[in-house]
Amino acid sequence: MVGKMNNSNERKKQLIFIISASGSGTTMLTRVLSTPSYCVSLGGNYVSISQEDKEGINLAKELNRLTAMLWDRQATFEEVGEDKIII
Repeated sequence: MVGKMNNSNERKKQLIFIISASGSGTTMLTRVLSTPSYCVSLGGNYVSISQEDKEGINLAKELNRLTAMLWDRQATFEEVGEDKIII
């Protein structure tokens, strides 16, 4: 989750997707990986973004909305909207 420090004292950003079957421990793994103060969890059952971080909260909400839309197997194209489909 964290890379080497560069000259501007900023950490390298890395995105990790944790995907597995329900009940397999993905929420626990997400909680463990987002424990350090420099890590956050954006989606799924565990979101660890500070409530003061409005941009981060909005990003997490949009990620969860898009994920739910992607996996909604009963929604039609009309319900989802072609303009919302990312390919």
